[in-house]
Amino acid sequence: MNDATIFYGLKMLHIGALIFWLGPSLGAWWVLRGVRHVYGDNERPSIISHRLFVNILLVEHVAFVALLLSGAAMAIIFQFYSHAWLQWKLLIIVVLLLPLEFADIYWGNVKLARLFKVGENSAEHPEYEKTLHVYHTVLTYSAMVIVPLSILMIFYLVIAKPALPVLF
Repeated sequence: MNDATIFYGLKMLHIGALIFWLGPSLGAWWVLRGVRHVYGDNERPSIISHRLFVNILLVEHVAFVALLLSGAAMAIIFQFYSHAWLQWKLLIIVVLLLPLEFADIYWGNVKLARLFKVGENSAEHPEYEKTLHVYHTVLTYSAMVIVPLSILMIFYLVIAKPALPVLF
């Protein structure tokens, strides 16, 4: 296998992971938001929608890991770390996206998942109100600002490769 084959394979994996990181969970969130608006949080359709949403979050987070690993593989194999655009991209990822994703994993895959276990009455859980508030208000609204701006900045860096100072 030659370098071009490896590079384009990793690039396809990287772009595919980007799509699976953003697409399914965003669509599922919009559906969940609509169901919560119509039925409230304590009704069966909302509980079922939350359970499905937590499952889709798993796809999002596996895709995010694939995105990070494929990007790291390209940077290491093809020695892109000296490029200023990549250093700035990494800064955006480390400062903005990683903390957000770690919070999303904790509040979504751990806290929400615990609330909406099959066979349990979610509303009786002692952390029900706090978990829903943090996830659907604090975390979601933060993500609605951070993710689009970060993606736009990263796309600009990757496509335009502007002349920027090297960070390290």
